[in-house]
Amino acid sequence: MNAQLLLSANHIELAPLGADSPSGSVGHSSERGLHIGEVGMDGQKDKICVACGASRPANGFYAGRAVCKECVKAETRNLYLANAANERERAATCPDKVRAPDKLRHRVQDGTVIRQPCVSCGAPNAEGHHEDYSRPLDVTWLCGQCHIDLHRRRRAAMRVTKGNADAVPKVQP
Repeated sequence: MNAQLLLSANHIELAPLGADSPSGSVGHSSERGLHIGEVGMDGQKDKICVACGASRPANGFYAGRAVCKECVKAETRNLYLANAANERERAATCPDKVRAPDKLRHRVQDGTVIRQPCVSCGAPNAEGHHEDYSRPLDVTWLCGQCHIDLHRRRRAAMRVTKGNADAVPKVQP
């Protein structure tokens, strides 16, 4: 499409070549061209949210996002509400699994338990891996990558034994 950019004091729009420049009005008109954005009182260009289609000032968006803050907040709220029931069910069926990381974190924060480096690679900032959630302070300290690798190996072993957890040996890091 051949087009020209038309600018005025508070309006920016893309108009087909040959179209008259906009009058002093700030509205949009499909016959004049496609509206891109208006420059607000603070000098910032408005952006259009790809989720709701609303025109908002640039500070109404998180950096690098095309979705406005209001839509992000609404989506976060909806995901929380959708998962809240699942989390309550999980807490009811596996209370030790839910509480063990919290108990460990509190003991690390109060200094009762000292965080150790990764037993596999020696990296600092290791996280606790629980073999038995009923013993929340009995952990193997692993960095994030070694922890992921350990769980991958355990899942692979579970597939080989066709889900028989008793046949899966305790994998040492």
